[in-house]
Amino acid sequence: MEETTETAPAQRPANSQGLLRFSILSLLGMTALFALVVALFAMIGERAKWKEQTLTLREEVRQLREANELLDVVDPKKIYVRAMASPFPRMGQWRVHLPKGSDYRLKYDWKDLPPDRDPHHVYRPYSGMKIPTGTYTIAQTFQFTPATKNSEWHVNITVSGPGFGGRVRHGLPVDAPSWLVANEVSKDQFQLPPLSDDRPSPTISFRATGAMLNTPQSEFDANEEVVLFKYEAHAAPPKHEASSDLLPQEVFRLWIEKEPDQSIP
Repeated sequence: MEETTETAPAQRPANSQGLLRFSILSLLGMTALFALVVALFAMIGERAKWKEQTLTLREEVRQLREANELLDVVDPKKIYVRAMASPFPRMGQWRVHLPKGSDYRLKYDWKDLPPDRDPHHVYRPYSGMKIPTGTYTIAQTFQFTPATKNSEWHVNITVSGPGFGGRVRHGLPVDAPSWLVANEVSKDQFQLPPLSDDRPSPTISFRATGAMLNTPQSEFDANEEVVLFKYEAHAAPPKHEASSDLLPQEVFRLWIEKEPDQSIP
């Protein structure tokens, strides 16, 4: 009698293919998640690097603007003024932004010490120079020209900007103003010419106000009067009795004002 032995094939667990499929999907998911995390960290690093480069660039631009004494016009409806370094003594320079919508006028006024020293001269504010809106460089200087007989001292004012330029040269009386020809007797102290035979020469000091150097730019409303420079004479310490009835006194002023609206009757 022949004996046969049949062997049944081994059966795989029913869930073996599912586990394999699950393992592959998990691996793919973990790989994608890892790639996402790496990309996220790379993005954060690039953003920090970009932010640092942006800050560096902004600082370089700021330093460049500072070096060239440029204005930072934050609100175009405002007036901005910045004092600039001057290459010459007795000279002032300013960078000025005038907003759109109006015209402006640059004016100056000066007085002698004392105001009635020469009754033949009447001192009135100069009618000024009309300036359209825009950004300009304004310069003012006192110029001494001894070869000129009628007027040795001049007030020079220039305005320059894109599409506009103007100049004023105004001769002052030959014997005035006295504060321009005062002799410096010590540091920051000046002696005026004699006022009369019976009065001693006053000793004065000067004080300048307005948009000054080494200060941030100034901001003004569009209708506001803007003083670029004001020069005041004060009694030099200790206060001299001869100058107590004269001082303090404003002797020079340069300012910008808005032109009246012609449409208003």
